[in-house]
Amino acid sequence: MSIQTIIKLVPPPEKPKGLRKNRRWDRVEEKIGNELPADYKIFIETYGSGLFAGFIRIFNPFDSSEYISLLRMSTTVVDIYQDIIKSYGDVGFPFVFFPMEKGLLPCGNDENGNHLFWLTGTDSEKWKIVVLERGAPNWQLFDMGLTDFLANALTKKIRCKIWPSDYPGNRKSFTFECF
Repeated sequence: MSIQTIIKLVPPPEKPKGLRKNRRWDRVEEKIGNELPADYKIFIETYGSGLFAGFIRIFNPFDSSEYISLLRMSTTVVDIYQDIIKSYGDVGFPFVFFPMEKGLLPCGNDENGNHLFWLTGTDSEKWKIVVLERGAPNWQLFDMGLTDFLANALTKKIRCKIWPSDYPGNRKSFTFECF
């Protein structure tokens, strides 16, 4: 499935925004301290920065915006959720945050303020997706990578219980709005 299915559902922009000419994935991965999944890299190279399917933003390591930059948001979002989880006390939240081993690393958000994370591990090609609800430690784990998650959500093969019950609706195609 993955990127080819996504391209059919959500046509990419002719000129993706937020991509530097001299972008270096090796430098991003050095700063993150880990290799990033190949499907994520292809997604960013294909779409750049923008609103995917009218609802989702995927953080872009090459975008200068503090609200889209993978490197900036990885710290900001983790800090927010660590504070939320501390305020709730022991609610059985089963995750730790990156850079801890098998920690959650933010990779995007949605229009409702919920966040998408990778559940990291030693092999980035096996990272899973976790969606955390804004303002609460409610979560849902998806045993698939980012592009499979997006394709399956848009084709209704999976349902994210944290998203509105009517998303993605009955549409057969979606748009990508560049920032």
